[in-house]
Amino acid sequence: MKYTKHLFFTIITALLSAFLPGAYAQNIMKGRVQESESKLPILGVYIVNIHTNKAVMTDSSGNFELEVFPDNQVEIQKITYKTIKLRVPKSTLAGFYVLDMDYDSGDIDQDSLMYYINKKPDFFTEREKNAEMYRVYLNHYRKEDLNPLANPFDFISKRNKQIWAFQKAFDYWEKEKFIDFVFNDKLILQVTDLNEEALAEFKRLYRPTYEMIKSFQSDYDYYLYIKMSSQYFLRDASQRYYRR
Repeated sequence: MKYTKHLFFTIITALLSAFLPGAYAQNIMKGRVQESESKLPILGVYIVNIHTNKAVMTDSSGNFELEVFPDNQVEIQKITYKTIKLRVPKSTLAGFYVLDMDYDSGDIDQDSLMYYINKKPDFFTEREKNAEMYRVYLNHYRKEDLNPLANPFDFISKRNKQIWAFQKAFDYWEKEKFIDFVFNDKLILQVTDLNEEALAEFKRLYRPTYEMIKSFQSDYDYYLYIKMSSQYFLRDASQRYYRR
């Protein structure tokens, strides 16, 4: 029943897109993400369409292309950087977006955060060796649970900032492990027309965020995301040889 309902909705949406182009006009948002100070491109930034749950990642030049509709909200996300939120205009898209991302220092130790983020693959192998440190750090109260007015000295504590950096990095790698588990080669090959040669590039460009995966209401919705993303991936004439 759920499958029939989703299929019906998909067909209706496709028909509306075909016959009401003004209301459902699809566009391709193109752009580059760079650091605000150095202007260097940032690799691996998530560009997420909040309304359609589609996402792409920037390449080594910081470039991206994402399907959007008028009035959609797009978020630019990467750990250690402040999230950028954009609203797709109802009129014409800009020819090319150049987006500057600022570091999100917040109330954590930025150097410690970068240290822990860059520690993979040692981050989890060290968990048994440093079990006591992990226990203390992970059981320590979190920054978001504190009231800055009631606990002002906790917010300026260097030790707390280092622990909060550890907690944030740990949460990040836990989510990455979950994404690796569900966004795997076997599943992608089962639900798409991609060949094995295409997997690495497709997974790099269309790797979903943890929040996106959790937002899907059913396995069917998630499979549909992979299927439709692969069709967009194959739409580029230069990548036709990736089809089985």
